[in-house]
Amino acid sequence: MAELTEALERQVRAAGADMRLGQVALGVRSIDRDVRGVSPLRYQVATPNGELDADGVILAVPAAQASALVRDLDPDLATT
Repeated sequence: MAELTEALERQVRAAGADMRLGQVALGVRSIDRDVRGVSPLRYQVATPNGELDADGVILAVPAAQASALVRDLDPDLATT
C-alpha cells in the first residue's frame, strides 16, 4: 500500500498540487457546488485540528470508514 500512496503523492505534487498525508479526517462536506447545484467544486475536510478546504479529496481508508466520512456529502455513495 505504501508504494501506491507514494506513487500517487509523486503524481499529485508533479501536477503542482498539495497533498496532506496522515491527516485524521472526521468528515467531508461540499462547500461549493456547480451552477446546477449538483457536483461539488470544493470540499471541506473536518479534522481534529480544524477544517481543511480542498479542490479534491482522496480517501485512502477502508470502505466502511470512507462510507462514514462521506455520509453527509453523498448518502447514496455512502451506502454503495
